[in-house]
Amino acid sequence: MNVFRFCLAAAAGLFLVSCAAPGGGRSEYGHRPGPKGFRTVILDAGHGGHDSGAKSRWTGQMEKDAAMDTVRRLRQELGGQFRVVLMRDGDEFIALDERVRRANGYPEAILISVHYNHGGANTRGTETFYWRMDSYSLAKRIQRELAAVVPSEQNNGGLVRRRIRLTRNPEIPSVLVEGGYMSHAAESRLIADSGYRQRLARAVANLMRNALRYAGQAGPVRISAQPHGEQIILTVSDQGPGVPEAELERIFEPFYRLPGASEREGGVGLGLSLVRSIVQRHGGKI
Repeated sequence: MNVFRFCLAAAAGLFLVSCAAPGGGRSEYGHRPGPKGFRTVILDAGHGGHDSGAKSRWTGQMEKDAAMDTVRRLRQELGGQFRVVLMRDGDEFIALDERVRRANGYPEAILISVHYNHGGANTRGTETFYWRMDSYSLAKRIQRELAAVVPSEQNNGGLVRRRIRLTRNPEIPSVLVEGGYMSHAAESRLIADSGYRQRLARAVANLMRNALRYAGQAGPVRISAQPHGEQIILTVSDQGPGVPEAELERIFEPFYRLPGASEREGGVGLGLSLVRSIVQRHGGKI
């Protein structure tokens, strides 16, 4: 088992601790603890049925169709490593409250709602919405991966904290992804390209696969946060092979890898070194 504990000053904790609400319950802002490890991903294709969402004036494509196609591609990308649940698998209208109810039927899951945007003619790029702090880390990483796919961004919001029904009401970590603006001429044509939608789906899938990369087959990654005086202790653990006690300090050295690790997983050995540096810069320790 691998267990890493970060001890952060309270102010830094508000910035870095994003997967759990202190105290393990719902806060006055609606924050929840988040999953103790997830293998189930609920994919929600926005709109559907009589609700077509946005429509491109250049390609005639409707948002509900682009979202459904992207969700199916994401399901294919995740196949075999996660249990994937589709909120809809056809041209069906599902009310928002019903989507929330269905999502709450999977307590150890995450919800990703996929949409395409509409706005000013000069706005383009992806956006990822979240509300509660148990969803922040997931939203931040998704937006980072999506932004690496899009060729250009202009006037878009990027990572956005906004209180909307699908980010606030589910009992599980929930994010809403906007894959681009159908109201922007060039981006609308890009969204109509199936290869582009495939790249968006692959970007989201890559970050989820990476989260399980070192977890091993015995169990999921677990993240928790607890207040400790004026500090917050963030614990990240999994059921992987663990680290020998003699190596516990060396794994934080730049470019150091455990014997055999580079052959199994690749990488160059900078991850934990960077983690320690970031934590220390925020007044914490690991």
